Amino acid sequence: MCGRLACGLKPHEIRNCCSYKRSHDDGFVKPDWKNFHNSGKEYKPSYNICPTEVAPVLMSGSHFDSDSRIIAPMIFGLIPTWAKAETTTKYSTINCRIEQLKTSKLYGPLLQKGQRCIVICNGFFEWKKEGKSSRPYFIHAEQEDNILIDDPTTWNLEFDSPSESNGFKPLKLAALFEKQIKEDGTETYSFTVLTKDSSTKMSWMHHRMPAIINTEEQLNIWLDHKQFDGDQALHYLTHFEKVIWYPVATRVNSATIKDISCLNHIMKVDSTNSRGNSNLLMTWLGKRQRNSETTEKEEPNTLKIKKEEPH
Repeated sequence: MCGRLACGLKPHEIRNCCSYKRSHDDGFVKPDWKNFHNSGKEYKPSYNICPTEVAPVLMSGSHFDSDSRIIAPMIFGLIPTWAKAETTTKYSTINCRIEQLKTSKLYGPLLQKGQRCIVICNGFFEWKKEGKSSRPYFIHAEQEDNILIDDPTTWNLEFDSPSESNGFKPLKLAALFEKQIKEDGTETYSFTVLTKDSSTKMSWMHHRMPAIINTEEQLNIWLDHKQFDGDQALHYLTHFEKVIWYPVATRVNSATIKDISCLNHIMKVDSTNSRGNSNLLMTWLGKRQRNSETTEKEEPNTLKIKKEEPH
């Protein structure tokens, strides 16, 4: 499943790494940034985004009569149109099972109306049961050798188009959004992340994983709700295997800790990790010495994770 996100990117950095080529343009263009009221909640870069908080979401501009893609901050956890925004914690709507999507009374209509979007993030956290406790892991997209996931100075996001950089690659999660208009006319946008059975590579950690957008073709199809209906879009959501994971400290269990220390590696040998993850760790050790002199104080492992529920 997907219950915690990390996105430490600033708005202009998100626009940069989501640059794309339009069919009628020769060069790359950046999506427009659009803010909504969202019950007064604003996007703030955070390495520990919890349900009811705000994350950046990519969507088709056709929802706003625009020919440009849009990036809009939305609330994590879909708020039904009939609900009050202040009661989002009552609903288990952070994730939506793909297998039950079309028959769901809550999510099915959103798919039919083309309310598809993509969550942009550094990655997400997953908890692996280990005896009576759980160990958090951070999962992110594969990066170039010069990119260190927990060192923003290596991300190289100050550029005008993807053709000019081998910079940081965000993880892109398939999602659905809902719009709620309050009596005063203000709009609140919220989203749910689609999940599916875990791939062979990820199944040792958890039996569910988010549906990850892998290619530009998948991204175009998922966003283009006018040319591709829901069935066609779902068909293209294949398993994405190019992910890396590593264990992090249980300090991420605390919803109040938002800084980049949430992404810090901890030393842990796990035989189920892929060769790629072992190489990542060795590269990390070889490139520079982490702040190993300071021992991280771990938070009590008391995190409670809501299970996905059909709607």
